[in-house]
Amino acid sequence: MALYAIGDTHLSLSAAKPMDVFGGGWEGYVDKLREGFASVKDSDTVVLCGDLSWGMSLEEAKDDFAFLNHELPGEKWLLKGNHDYWWTTASKMNSFFQANGFARLHILHNNCALYGEAALCGTRGWFFEENGAPIYWQIRKMVGSHEDANDLLQNCFLRVWNNLHSFRGDARLSTWLYKIAVNESINFLNKERQRRNLTAGEGGEDYIIEKIESDPYFDGDDLQKALQKAIASLPEKQRLVFNMRYYDELKYEEISEILGTSVGALKASYHHAMKKVTAAISGLV
Repeated sequence: MALYAIGDTHLSLSAAKPMDVFGGGWEGYVDKLREGFASVKDSDTVVLCGDLSWGMSLEEAKDDFAFLNHELPGEKWLLKGNHDYWWTTASKMNSFFQANGFARLHILHNNCALYGEAALCGTRGWFFEENGAPIYWQIRKMVGSHEDANDLLQNCFLRVWNNLHSFRGDARLSTWLYKIAVNESINFLNKERQRRNLTAGEGGEDYIIEKIESDPYFDGDDLQKALQKAIASLPEKQRLVFNMRYYDELKYEEISEILGTSVGALKASYHHAMKKVTAAISGLV
């Protein structure tokens, strides 16, 4: 299996913007693509590095996708270019490809494709995409802002990638990810406190509340903001337990494995956290 990459195909099989009008190397460029792919085998991987079609929508780019899928060999992973106006959400694109039988086209966006021991990704690679969302929200509820959470998420998955050899097969991958996320979050918070000359539990979490209030990505209403501020005010351990139990609906046994704390102690932490949070938002409900 070989790995290839090509970009700027600028296909226009169903849109009125053929590149042949520019002459020179662009003349007959569709036939040149067929010729260039002649050495590619069906078992090979091809990364298509953006600016693939002039179509303004998935439907308008359909003939170009058909050409890439049916006429050119290899498994293709598609990256977004600045002229790919047809690009939409990954779920919509994958559904469109599936509905039209484009089984050899795959989206490379906020995920990665494994090629041997290498990971193929675009501007931002998220390993194990199916686990990314809960880990992201676990981190964000600890650190308060999207930007910090996003950076820490990338750190988590890089740590996972670099330590895959040490992963124990008898443990769940999600449990391992949670452990790494918790450690990354706590280390980040400790560094933030040191930088601000703060201590945990004595106003030391006020800066998290400030981040929640100023985060441009926060789109909740006043009740949601009050809830997040109440959670941010909890002691660190209670905040971890509350988020895992209330939001992620993890069993106490799972949380125990992640945090290394007894089930009894976790139940007590959650009980105290719930009382504090309920009291903090009682006037808004």
